[in-house]
Amino acid sequence: MRRLGVAALAIGGGLLLGGCFFVRAPEEAGPALVVGNLLGGVGQEVEIPLEVVGFPSPGVGGVVVQELRYRPGVLEVRGIEGRNGFSVLCSCIDNTGGRVKFALVNPADGLSSGLVGVLKGVRVGTGDPQFALDPAAVQVVDGANVLLPGTGFAIRLGGAPLYWVRR
Repeated sequence: MRRLGVAALAIGGGLLLGGCFFVRAPEEAGPALVVGNLLGGVGQEVEIPLEVVGFPSPGVGGVVVQELRYRPGVLEVRGIEGRNGFSVLCSCIDNTGGRVKFALVNPADGLSSGLVGVLKGVRVGTGDPQFALDPAAVQVVDGANVLLPGTGFAIRLGGAPLYWVRR
């Protein structure tokens, strides 16, 4: 009986999607600072993840972003929260100009891969937030408090992704 239910679910899902397929952008190899995607409808509260990926030991101990830009007609940032032992040292939010600055630090340990914080806000309009971040506006220190060179990691910016494409 269980197999029949699973088969019915698979057939129903196939009919519902009817020729759709999921798209995922390729990811670069090596260490990266990742600003995640804006997910949610207009008027909904959203959390945009800030992650580090693939940093060698001792990992990342701090991240300073001097200016992350976005379209203020799409997103209103209301705050920043640290995750996985990271705390917000300072932050500045300018929703009129579409800019946010912040410093996240982990005084206890470095993190090689994982969530270091989230931007909390509200989606105020449709479309892509068009995140922009100049590599010169980012500083990363490792778990031993050594400044990593800006060319030692990639920056990946999310947006408002399309989840499926109809064929």
